[in-house]
Amino acid sequence: MKLFSSACLILISFLLSVTGSAEILNPVAGYTDNEFKSAAKELSVKPTELNFSQLLEISNREKTIEGVLAALPIDYRSKYILVYRSQSLQAASFEYPRVIMTGLRRDLLITFNGSSGQKGVSSLEVIEFNPKNNRFDFHEINFDKSGKKLPTYSGLNPVKCMACHQSPSRKDIDMRPNWEPYNSWPGIFTGVASLVEADYYNSEGAQNLIVQRHSRVMSESDQELMLTEIRQEKERFLEFWARRNDHPRYRSLIIKPEVLERFQNLEIGRKYDNPIDPVAFTNELAPMNFSRVARIISETPYYEVYKYVLATGIRCDYISMPEDLKSWHNSAQLGAEISKESGDSRQFQVGALLRYIFEPQGFDTSDWSMDFRTRGKFAFRGRFGTPSSPFRQLEDALFAQDKSLRDFYYQTTEELINKNKLTPSELQRARYFYKGRDENCVARIAATNRIMNQFLESIESPELVWGERVDDRQVNIQSELFSSCVACHEGGLAPKINFGDPAVFGEQLKRQGYSRGRLIDEMIFRLSDDANSIERMPPFDFSRELKLELIRYLESYRDSI
Repeated sequence: MKLFSSACLILISFLLSVTGSAEILNPVAGYTDNEFKSAAKELSVKPTELNFSQLLEISNREKTIEGVLAALPIDYRSKYILVYRSQSLQAASFEYPRVIMTGLRRDLLITFNGSSGQKGVSSLEVIEFNPKNNRFDFHEINFDKSGKKLPTYSGLNPVKCMACHQSPSRKDIDMRPNWEPYNSWPGIFTGVASLVEADYYNSEGAQNLIVQRHSRVMSESDQELMLTEIRQEKERFLEFWARRNDHPRYRSLIIKPEVLERFQNLEIGRKYDNPIDPVAFTNELAPMNFSRVARIISETPYYEVYKYVLATGIRCDYISMPEDLKSWHNSAQLGAEISKESGDSRQFQVGALLRYIFEPQGFDTSDWSMDFRTRGKFAFRGRFGTPSSPFRQLEDALFAQDKSLRDFYYQTTEELINKNKLTPSELQRARYFYKGRDENCVARIAATNRIMNQFLESIESPELVWGERVDDRQVNIQSELFSSCVACHEGGLAPKINFGDPAVFGEQLKRQGYSRGRLIDEMIFRLSDDANSIERMPPFDFSRELKLELIRYLESYRDSI
């Protein structure tokens, strides 16, 4: 029976939607454009409200990944990201990319790849955003290769996902997607091309310019890898698309004819509806994560006072708190990170502002953003960067959950002065330190400073609340880096290495058969800058200082054996 027969339409019409249906290319071999257009007219034009429970029902009914993909709503099959280099549990390549199906709502992400030789080929990985609690829920559906048995479900938030989708220091479960901020996504089709014009693919000068923009944050081997991929990307995409109709999984993907034509003609800018555009995906995924961040912030013990510091920082680009308290925050030595992360005239970007306020209180903000522990080194606007305004998106998330903060944020100058009974001396002091012309910010800073003064009086000193923060945060270098290694190498996600047993670990380090000789030689190389992003361990960016210290530790041990 053909996919869009009347009986099938009745069965699945509650799940399907279409955008620009009259222009969508034939999605499945054996169906004419007219048949597809005729069926598409009967479907809703609204985004599909597909949730994980419904996806699981479809999986149990179809029993194969191929069957599930063919039965998915059209907006999922026409909105997706294509990954050709991945550090996830699902492998990817130019020939068999990893597909991230996003739909129009972007709140249910479904991923798969396409080769029997790839890891993760028998599973669908799923991330669902829950707006009721502002959390991302992770799932995995594993399929029987024969297609005869029911698929098995991992349960909510599999442990193996936590190694990469949240900070190793996090004690609770609060995962988020791994997705780099605006405006560069290495390993993604059009991951850099989305930002440039037609000469991206056919001008060596343009290609070199793109790599030069990343030279400050990339090793030479990574720059060469990126340049090689850029030069191949258009040709490899068109090869993939030409073959996809004969592939049982990829043939379910849809693209509008005019989009494919523009891609073929090198018109790769953002002025048209590109179904694989990471820019649009970033802009639509970010608000969900900001809702998660707003919820995390609201759960911190001193949120009711620090929320005013945050709001004033967003609105006025100024940290308003008493000098004793500001000195305490400055002692966390985040100033260098703040200056590195600033990409425009603001003193603070979102990530720097959150770090400055919350990390001295003992909160690791590294997994508040979605970057894969790169701290946004490829980004244009810091690790929370989006194509629009990350500050506006953070504001919207904060205000959605806290009306009192919204009211404070939008108070006029007169309201701020009257409601807080601000004195002329308080306003003058704020005006002196702010050195700005915005009188609303002057009043806001003065009001926030009074709130924080009262807070400081109530706690007597920061040390009594948080302890000797700066000294206590220094952890053993070896154990911190090894904790990241343990998550994968003792958690079944990578080859087994017994980091926790010194005797066994010492013997394993001497083992031969690796590309650089012994395991210890391989580890030293993979920790170094000489390894490219595919070879490098940990696969995410880690503190350079910690890596160098561990290399010295391993080299010292190597000399002793």
